[in-house]
Amino acid sequence: MSKFEVLKVRFHFNGDFVLDGLKMLYCNGDCGVSHIEKDKISIPELEGHLLDHTTFPRSVRMHWLPYGAELNSGMRLLVDDKSCLDMINELGTARAIDIYIDSVDRVGMKNLEHSMQMRMYLPYFEMIISLIWIM
Repeated sequence: MSKFEVLKVRFHFNGDFVLDGLKMLYCNGDCGVSHIEKDKISIPELEGHLLDHTTFPRSVRMHWLPYGAELNSGMRLLVDDKSCLDMINELGTARAIDIYIDSVDRVGMKNLEHSMQMRMYLPYFEMIISLIWIM
């Protein structure tokens, strides 16, 4: 197996997404690294490797961050095998990826929905702020 067939996955977990001005940060979390064969990447495979680093509630959302993208506008949700395949295809020859874990529980669901809505509108806020600075 060549080194290009194995993906270095950096899991970011047990943290919180925090909006600091116009910038999204992932704070107070931990990080764990796994090496996974690219052709085996799937949601169950990722969850299994995540369990090597931490215990987590069964309901989690995994977001991956393309190389060079910002947390507030570049994160993409992994929901099924197709989204995992899309991630692998977009990576090309890259050998590492960052995956951020959001725990989802009944109590935190409203906060998560609000957080996801904020992420959706952040690019618009950035554009408005940029226009104000230009004027």
